[in-house]
Amino acid sequence: GLAQAQLGAKDLRGAYWELEETLRLDPDNVDARLRHGEFLLFGKKEDLARAIESADAILAREPQRWEALLLKGRALQATSRIEEACTAFEAAAQSAPADQPAALLLLANCLRVNGKAVEAEAAFTKLTEVYPSVGSWTARAAFLAGASRDAEAEAAFRKSIEIAKPEERTAAWSAL
Repeated sequence: GLAQAQLGAKDLRGAYWELEETLRLDPDNVDARLRHGEFLLFGKKEDLARAIESADAILAREPQRWEALLLKGRALQATSRIEEACTAFEAAAQSAPADQPAALLLLANCLRVNGKAVEAEAAFTKLTEVYPSVGSWTARAAFLAGASRDAEAEAAFRKSIEIAKPEERTAAWSAL
C-alpha cells in the first residue's frame, strides 16, 4: 500500500512509519512485518531484538516461512549470535524456493565467519551447482581466495566470466 509507494519514492522515513502504523492496526500482516523487520536490521541493538521478535512471531504461525528465517538469521548475525544465525540460514536454505539463492549464500558466509570451513565450502559448492550465476561463482572464488587456494579461486573466477551474460561481463572481469 502506502508504505510501498513511499519506498518507491525513496521516502524511507515515511515508509517506516507507515509500516509501524500498519502493524499497529494489523499485527498479523506478515508482509508488513517482514518489510518492517528489514528496516529494523539497520537500527540499534534493541531494534535488532525487535526484528528477531518479529521473525519469531511470523514463524510461530508459519514455521517454514523462509523470508522470516532470513530476517531472523540476519538479526542474529548482527547481534553476534553466529551459531543461531547459521541455524536460521540453514532452515531458510531448506525452505526457500528454487529461484532464491540468498538463503544458501547467507548460510555459506555464516559458516565461513563461524570458522566452519569444510561446511562453508560445501555450501558454496552447492550454491554454484543450484544457482550457477556470476554472483555464485564469484562468492565461491572469494571463499577459495580467502583460504589461500589461489589456483582454485582463479578457476572459479574464470568460470564466472565464462557464464556471464554480455551485460555482466564487466562486473565478472573486475572481480578477477
